[in-house]
Amino acid sequence: MKSKDDLIWIKINVVTVGLTDDLFIGFCYVVPEGSSRFIRNEENTFDWLIDYIAKIHLNTDSKCNIMLCGGFNSRTATIADSVPYDAVIDEIGFLDDYIADSFIYRSSQDKGANTNGQLFIDICRQTGLIVLNGRVGNDLTIGKCTLVGSRGNSRIDYVLASEDIFKCVLVLQ
Repeated sequence: MKSKDDLIWIKINVVTVGLTDDLFIGFCYVVPEGSSRFIRNEENTFDWLIDYIAKIHLNTDSKCNIMLCGGFNSRTATIADSVPYDAVIDEIGFLDDYIADSFIYRSSQDKGANTNGQLFIDICRQTGLIVLNGRVGNDLTIGKCTLVGSRGNSRIDYVLASEDIFKCVLVLQ
């Protein structure tokens, strides 16, 4: 798969990592809003991410593990990165094989949000990727800021993972 300037993917064979499916790791940089590189109304890195993840799922019949990490310049506070279970689905009998997302609280010291943050959350909701920041390891229940500067502190860098990877990380804690 061809990578873009702000997005690089690598594939690790299933045998190498000991998982049931191949692991695709994406490294990403999203241009901050207001930057000289930021161009409004142009296909952006978030659009590319959705396209790449969709292609990975298509080419693997959704038998894959995905990790995505990098500087997303996205402030998300504690906005839910999953779609909450909708009781209406039970009432209308929509999709017998519907699997509701699990809500897992995510801590964050950064209480702010921005436009990139909403686009970032949309990617999580559309792809099922889970934000690891504020949920695992030494950051569990903390959600440390990743940018500390003279203009304040914020969390703009993230690690995302597919559900199987997330479960593996939880087991290792």
